[in-house]
Amino acid sequence: MPSCPICGLSDPVREERLLADGKVLGCANCGLVFFSPMPRASSAGAPADSVETGGAAAVPAAATSVAAMRRLRQMALGRHRAYQRMLGRSDYRLLEVGCGTADLGPCFAALGVRYHGVDLSDRYADAAPWKDPSIRVERHDFFELADAEPADVLCFSQVLEHIVDPCLFAEKVHALLTPGGVVHCDVPNHDGLAGVLSRLRINPDPLRWGAIEYPRHLMAYRKKTLRRLFSKGFEARAFGAVSSHPCWGQPLATSGSMTGAYWTACRLLRMHNLLVLIGKKRTSAR
Repeated sequence: MPSCPICGLSDPVREERLLADGKVLGCANCGLVFFSPMPRASSAGAPADSVETGGAAAVPAAATSVAAMRRLRQMALGRHRAYQRMLGRSDYRLLEVGCGTADLGPCFAALGVRYHGVDLSDRYADAAPWKDPSIRVERHDFFELADAEPADVLCFSQVLEHIVDPCLFAEKVHALLTPGGVVHCDVPNHDGLAGVLSRLRINPDPLRWGAIEYPRHLMAYRKKTLRRLFSKGFEARAFGAVSSHPCWGQPLATSGSMTGAYWTACRLLRMHNLLVLIGKKRTSAR
């Protein structure tokens, strides 16, 4: 039986389901759920099929409506205030990994934040609709940022579920943060409402099991899994949120009456579709 990519143990790993050309395995120790065998990756990051939604898939359009821009500004301001409190200052450098079209970038720049976004896909640079010299967006493999300027805040949304070596990723995050720097991420919740329904085989998707969506999402996380992954170098907490949350949600979350009803159900049942982790880099070893 393969060992857990986070714990490194094989004894508590058990098969949960056959899926596509492999198996979904679960670790009873840290709660990680992962696909095996893992597709070959060109780096320690993510296999191409897990990042791209399809060879000719269009890049999601950045927000242009008044309502969408208002939401982005509100979200950036809420996060900026949280980062300020944790750092103890308002002037900081933010690195966003897997930034896509960097929709929050201009909003952070307007608040005086030095924003730098990187993404594996080269489709996003051409899709960025703004010309703002204070916004730096480039195609780059996060694992190859060897000489990057240390960041005070490092954030990544919907990235970890694609990464084949999460421990190496967490170590890289730690290395690229200044002492006392802030890490902030979110991932799909394996124990969220949609994930639980899929495991009950309600509206079954043959390529989905909880938060595993082959071949895009190869890892699935629970709260204790996120805490375990970042326990070595960070003081961090993990909590549930829905995509529509004004601060910790997703910048371009879809709207509509049915979607709103779903978010409400997630909140009431405490089966949030997102897990959020936020924490500070330890300044000394524990």
